[in-house]
Amino acid sequence: MGYMTPGQSGLMNEPGTPAPPAKPKPRGLGDLVAAAFKAVGIEIIVRKATKGKDCGCRRRQEKLNKLVPFKRGEENASS
Repeated sequence: MGYMTPGQSGLMNEPGTPAPPAKPKPRGLGDLVAAAFKAVGIEIIVRKATKGKDCGCRRRQEKLNKLVPFKRGEENASS
């Protein structure tokens, strides 16, 4: 456990400290599936099974993003 210097409150986002970078929002179904696979641990299993070689995951992710894109902003408000 470290010591705080005078003036530090110990809070993560105290004034004057930069906020952590925002996570990019999913563009479509491919990004959502990739995030779910990563959270569950399937991504690690695939990497070990393919020994680091290209398994086509990125291509499938982009294809799913194009087939089922998530609409944002004004495009979504009109429906």
